[in-house]
Amino acid sequence: MPSPMNVTNIPSSRVDFIDPRTGLMSREWYRFFLNLFTLTGSGNNQTSLDELQLSPPAVNTTGGTVTSVAALTLGTSGTDVSSTVANSTTTPVITLNLPTASATNRGALSATDWTTFNNKGTGSVTSVSGTTDRVTSTGGATPVIDLASGIATPGTTGSATLVPVVTIDTYGRVTSITTAANPQGTVTSVTGTAPVVSSGGATPAISMAAANTTTSGYLTSTDWNTFNSKGSGTVTSVTGTAPVVSSGGATPAISMAAATSSVNGYLTSTDWSTFNSKGSGSVTSVAATVPSFLSVAGSPITTSGTLALTYSGTALPVANGGTGVTTSTGTTNVVLSNSPTIVTPTINAITSASATALTLQSAGATAITANTSQNVGVGTSAITAKLHAYATSGTTLTIGRFEAAIGSYTGTSLIAANTLGPSSAYNLFSCLADSDGDAGGPFTEFLVRGDGIVSMPAYGAGAATFSAAGVISSVSDETWKIKDGVPVDTDSMLKKLEPGYWYYNDEKKETFGADRQLGFYAQNVNAAIGPEAAPIPEKGKPWGYHDRSVLAVTVMSLQKALATIESLTARIAALESK
Repeated sequence: MPSPMNVTNIPSSRVDFIDPRTGLMSREWYRFFLNLFTLTGSGNNQTSLDELQLSPPAVNTTGGTVTSVAALTLGTSGTDVSSTVANSTTTPVITLNLPTASATNRGALSATDWTTFNNKGTGSVTSVSGTTDRVTSTGGATPVIDLASGIATPGTTGSATLVPVVTIDTYGRVTSITTAANPQGTVTSVTGTAPVVSSGGATPAISMAAANTTTSGYLTSTDWNTFNSKGSGTVTSVTGTAPVVSSGGATPAISMAAATSSVNGYLTSTDWSTFNSKGSGSVTSVAATVPSFLSVAGSPITTSGTLALTYSGTALPVANGGTGVTTSTGTTNVVLSNSPTIVTPTINAITSASATALTLQSAGATAITANTSQNVGVGTSAITAKLHAYATSGTTLTIGRFEAAIGSYTGTSLIAANTLGPSSAYNLFSCLADSDGDAGGPFTEFLVRGDGIVSMPAYGAGAATFSAAGVISSVSDETWKIKDGVPVDTDSMLKKLEPGYWYYNDEKKETFGADRQLGFYAQNVNAAIGPEAAPIPEKGKPWGYHDRSVLAVTVMSLQKALATIESLTARIAALESK
């Protein structure tokens, strides 16, 4: 049923309009204004203000009538005592939730918990007793607890030469202490077994050496770190070295053939028995047989002695590396004209100024020729230079090779010097080639003049570049190339480039100079533009980059900038014309 109209008087002047604790309208003033709002019909009242001045409007009491109330319903849901009401204006049903009490719920005590709590002991300790031969107690409500004595005899047992024997029961108590029936005695000497070493005696110094490749011993911290740093992995392939044979792979079949007269391998049991049955004994006589140009004395030796070899006076045959004669073939650097012919070279006598001074033949063909003008020909006797090497047409071989062994030679492998006249008039080095063999060749392919000018007529105009394979080229012929797109973001590439001043370091300045230079770094060019501009070099080779790649990126960025400038210029002109 609705409550009667609550007519509230205006609050006293001492009541604050704003509650200082909450910063909101105080409760008294809120109720006053709420009642005024209700009196005026909560926004829906048809009563005029003049009528309100006479009396409040009538209260509607027709909200409903309770006809019956059901018995209280008990529930156990939730974690605390709570209640709910259904059908509050007609036939209300009230539910009281009373959960079972627990460590987290406030509620009714269950019968099980009541029994548990009811069985708890009550009262005070009145007496505590001990266990015979284990624990003693003085009894009463405040007993003194102690361990039972008399189990073991107090005192000191054992000495420097006697060993005590201690007996303990299952409770951990010492039940008896005696000495060993046979005294153990005194240590008089201690030895060590490798790798342990003892100095011996009754007070030995025990030591152990550090382990290495030849000594067993303790592992040093250094070696431990070394072994601990060793890599681990899985065997992926196993090979064999003769006579061991492996099928390869991660799970190989390792085998070895049986040894024979022509095959290395393992010794079979049959061969072992054969070799083991071979006779043994002592040599009773040794004789020596020598070639005819030698003689031997003291042969044979039956007990002990010395074999003496001497020249017999017979000539050593040419076939055996000798001269075939018993007399001198000449003195110092003069070879007699009647000297015998040596198998490998042929040495001729000089008969005229144009005659050949020396000819070495191989299999009947001229190998090396030296004439009286101190010119040497290799593979030819038609010598046209100080050193003339000739290779038969169609063969593939190295015409000349000059080497300096590292660590044993500090000179120059090949020196070409001009002392004949103006440096520009003489060539120090030239390479000729005639690929088609026609009458128009050969042609100069590479030339080094005496004044240091290098000429390579095979190349066209342009800056020379080096490819990753080390090939020099200045060719940029479009017909030689296959187009493969253009860079996408040249502005980003250009921004990543880091030009700067630099010097060669101490190791390289002796070769390339110590001048200050301005340029780029190949690794930076690789990161900014890509491997097309600065290829990653093979292991052991230095980095390099293509200037043309940097130029191409710069040109494309400038083209984009020019296009932007032209567009902006047109827009500015259009704006100014308005």
